[in-house]
Amino acid sequence: DDRIAYSDSTGYQYVQLPAGVNEIVLQAKVWRTAAGQGNDLQYLLISAGSQSYTAFRSRVNETAWQEVHYDLTHLAGQRIRVLFGAFNTGGEGRVAMYVDDAAIYACTGGTATPTPAASPSPTASPVQGMPLYLPILQRPGAAGPETTPTVTPTPGPSCTEAVVNGGFEANGGWTMPTTARPARYASERVWQGSRSLRLGIPPGGGNARTDSTAYQWVNLPADAATITLTAHVWRGGGSSGDFHYIWVTAGGKTDRLLQGMQDARRWQEVTYDLTPLAGQRIFLLLGTFNDGVGGPAVMYVDEVSIQACPPNVTPTPPTPTPTPTATPIYAPPATVTSPDFGANAFLWWRPEIAERDLTLMKAAGFRWVRQSFMWEDMEQHGKGQFTWENADRVVQQVNASGLSLLARLGTDPARDNFWAGAPPDSLEDFVDFVAALARRYNCTPEAVGCIQAYQVWNEPNLAREWGGHRPNPRQYVTMLGQVYAAIKTANPNAIVITAGMAPTGTDNAEAMPDVTFYREMYRAMGGDSDGYFDLLGVHGAGFAAPPETDPAEAASNPAFGGHRFFSFRHVEDIRAIMVANGDHDKRMAVLEFGWTSDPVNPEYYWHGAGAGIDEFVKADYLKRAYIWAAEHWQP
Repeated sequence: DDRIAYSDSTGYQYVQLPAGVNEIVLQAKVWRTAAGQGNDLQYLLISAGSQSYTAFRSRVNETAWQEVHYDLTHLAGQRIRVLFGAFNTGGEGRVAMYVDDAAIYACTGGTATPTPAASPSPTASPVQGMPLYLPILQRPGAAGPETTPTVTPTPGPSCTEAVVNGGFEANGGWTMPTTARPARYASERVWQGSRSLRLGIPPGGGNARTDSTAYQWVNLPADAATITLTAHVWRGGGSSGDFHYIWVTAGGKTDRLLQGMQDARRWQEVTYDLTPLAGQRIFLLLGTFNDGVGGPAVMYVDEVSIQACPPNVTPTPPTPTPTPTATPIYAPPATVTSPDFGANAFLWWRPEIAERDLTLMKAAGFRWVRQSFMWEDMEQHGKGQFTWENADRVVQQVNASGLSLLARLGTDPARDNFWAGAPPDSLEDFVDFVAALARRYNCTPEAVGCIQAYQVWNEPNLAREWGGHRPNPRQYVTMLGQVYAAIKTANPNAIVITAGMAPTGTDNAEAMPDVTFYREMYRAMGGDSDGYFDLLGVHGAGFAAPPETDPAEAASNPAFGGHRFFSFRHVEDIRAIMVANGDHDKRMAVLEFGWTSDPVNPEYYWHGAGAGIDEFVKADYLKRAYIWAAEHWQP
């Protein structure tokens, strides 16, 4: 099919790299073609934990097989994901990529280096339709000639299944507690076979406040190299107080693999890595909670599997039964390196200025652009009366530039005649607006465009940003959770970021200290941020202090303001709050930072021109701030 479309075509595999080897090298042969002009890309990305590495990410038209080498030695002992892809923006150009003979060589002893096989001639036809297979090939470093390893897997140990009756075709394995609407085996909606498990209340079943659950204790083998849970879920109905969930508990800690409300009405796959729990006995809980208000919620679950695999063996998923409902193909999550770099822009009104600024940002090496999407600019005349013209143009213009887009969601506090009013009273209407926006730009081939990440509101610790009301972290967390669910329903791969708070120590009806607001947010979330955000947003204004200034020095020096928040590194104070609440695995997004050279406004003069900040000092401080982040804020 040679139609031009906005699309990401990807293939990936998880690979466990062995420890205790001298060298690990990824090799593959790629055939890359490009036609026309545009920002389309072919890429090879490797990720391990929270780190991502780029083997190549470019637009190449080379109609011949080329060999790619990438050193993975520094990732020895880790589980990595290898992702090949070709991204097309839907513009006038297009790209494609063929991949063949992909392999990872782990070499032991001496300084042996894998010997590549001979490359086919440039006239060879690309092999199409071949599965991507990345074997680990252990090769000793003995002297003498080496033979070329084959990519054909050698039969060996297989994975073992840890779940009993995961397909629900029998009647054992699961405990289903008696509730007002208990879990039941069902045949009206299945992924594979003749039965599934129904949790919740199907349409017409009569609503009630109740939990519908099924659980099973599972022993995970200690000697497994990888342990992977997969399940297929069909989620429907429900109101704002209902939610579907899949939880795993081990050692007193619960991981919420899935929690929230989604009226998807299609089968979706859930995958979760349980390898860190090897050797433990886990409690696997499936459930749906109905609050008895509004429409009832139901979830069907089928083919629940936990496969424990020895080294170099990948779990084999069951072959799905075809269903008449097509599953949307979402673009993969945008890559967020650590650190990563972006800039704020004002692209809304003048396309030629937007084009100029996007070109400058791309040339400067930025990878992200943050643009405000003000609610009243798109739904200004009444509920459901959308005006998408500027939004469509901005999203498509950013997509064509090759930059990733972070949409700042909110309202303009200077406008006081908006039909929906101000937060928190406008919450329900705001969530509906975000849902419509996220569906429109959900990064599927059918979408108008792609928004990769969303920031939910801005500086709600200031009354002027919260409808004139006293800042209320609990109300903001309520908004955050509902908006998170709306965005993830439209695009599960979108990144959701909290608002950044204004750095301040003022605590009255007009403002709340940022550190207090963040702490109270975690209190409102019950100490568990899952289901609320993917990255924590922060603001890091430098005021009068150089970027390297320790917050303690800013607090002790009146010239710097006399408080910790008068420093760029105050974001480290916020990071400490995250770690104290168990979020050491989540990262931060510094959404705004910088210095002003204002020579007039008395509120800014003292830390602007009055502190010796001019355009040259500002440029120097910005550069030094990036260097500090790169050297000290990892990952």
